[in-house]
Amino acid sequence: MKIDNNHREGLVYQRVSDTHSAVIDPGNVFWAIHKNNAGKYSVIPREALSLYNRVKNKLDAEMEDFRFSAQLTAVYIDPTDRCNSHCPYCYVPADIRKNGTQMTKEQLFKSLDKILEYFSATGSKKKPVIIFHASEPLLAKDIVFAAIKEYSHKFKFGLQTNATLLTEHDVAFLKAERVGVGISLDAATAVINNRTRPTTKGKGNFEQAVKAIEWFDGYPGLNVISTMTKFNIAGLSALVKFLHRKKVPCVLFNPMRLTQKYSLSVKPDESQMTTNFLKAVDTAIRLTRESDHEIIVANFTNIILSIIAPEARRMMCDISPCGGGRCFLTVTASG
Repeated sequence: MKIDNNHREGLVYQRVSDTHSAVIDPGNVFWAIHKNNAGKYSVIPREALSLYNRVKNKLDAEMEDFRFSAQLTAVYIDPTDRCNSHCPYCYVPADIRKNGTQMTKEQLFKSLDKILEYFSATGSKKKPVIIFHASEPLLAKDIVFAAIKEYSHKFKFGLQTNATLLTEHDVAFLKAERVGVGISLDAATAVINNRTRPTTKGKGNFEQAVKAIEWFDGYPGLNVISTMTKFNIAGLSALVKFLHRKKVPCVLFNPMRLTQKYSLSVKPDESQMTTNFLKAVDTAIRLTRESDHEIIVANFTNIILSIIAPEARRMMCDISPCGGGRCFLTVTASG
C-alpha cells in the first residue's frame, strides 16, 4: 500500500529515525512504528495494515464520541476581574484588570449552588471540579476561602494564583482542604521573572512565589505555570532544576495567547521556544530518573498521554475541537 502524505485523511507516513518510521491516522490516533523500507515509496507492513483495518471503525467511533460528546467536568470561576500584577502577555485588558467587577459572597455561593444543581441533574457520581481563576482570585480571598470551606464535600477545588497574597496560614488551609494550586513563575531568577511578572506596585512576584512554594513543601497538589517569552526560554531547563530542588511535582510551560496586541513585544521565536521546551522536558526526565523526586512537564505529558491513551488526557486545549464550552466553561465575575 502506497502512502500519499499530501492527503491527510487516513494513514500518513512519518520518518522518526534513520531506521524506523511511523504510520499514523491523525483522525483516530492509530499509530504503528516499523523498520524503514527500501525503495521510493513507504510500504505499510501487513501486520500493521491488518491491525488498522480491524480497529479503525472502533477508534473512529471512540474519538468522535470523545471530541463531541464528552460531558462537562469542570467549571472555572472568576471571582474578580481585577489583578495586582501587570504581565505584558496577559489576555485580560488592562482597564478590566484595574477597574473590573468583583463577586460578592452571595453571588459566588449562588453560582456554586446552580453549578451543583446542574451536576446533580446529570446523575454524575464524581465530584465536579471548580477552579478559581481569572486575573488574581486571591483579591477576593475571603469569599474564595469561605466557598472552599463551605462546599469542600461537594466539589474538588483548584486555585490559580500569582502567590503575592498567600500567607503561610493560607497554604496550610489549602493543603488541609486538598485544593489543587497553580503558582505563576516564569524563571529561576528574580531578574528574569519579575520582568514579565511585575506587580502593579512595580515589583515582581518572584520572592513571594518562591516563599509559597517552600511553604507547600512538596505538596502533591501543587503545580507551577510558566509562560514562555523571549526573555525566559533560554532558562526553561534552569527553572525545571530550580523547581525540582523545591520539590515541585509539576510544571506547565505555556505558549503566549497573543490575544492582546501589546503581547507581541515579548513573543519568543517559535523554533527557539520549541528547542528549549524540549530541553526542559529532557531535564525533567533526567532529574526524575536520577532522584527520588519526580517532576513532570504537564503539557508534554498530556501530549504523550493523548497518543497512548487519548481518552485519558487531562487537558483539552490541544485537541480539535477543544474542550471549551463542552468539557469546561467559565463563570465570569459579572455572572
